[in-house]
Amino acid sequence: MSLNASTDLLRKGLTLRGIWHFNLGEADKMMKLVREAAASLDKAITHQFPMSRVQEAFELQLSGQCGKILLDPWA
Repeated sequence: MSLNASTDLLRKGLTLRGIWHFNLGEADKMMKLVREAAASLDKAITHQFPMSRVQEAFELQLSGQCGKILLDPWA
């Protein structure tokens, strides 16, 4: 099956979003590393924001005054 961006998407007003994970072959190793380093990873998350405060979270990230920021879509 082929896709014509103009006919199949643009003219219909559709938006196509996707993700490409370039190292899927390394997924098992990455998940093992995450499991083994869970306590350390928790320390890396310095702030948590609800999605309604995404702009504030983005500005904090740009300031460099934080570690990792968690956006919680359910908060």
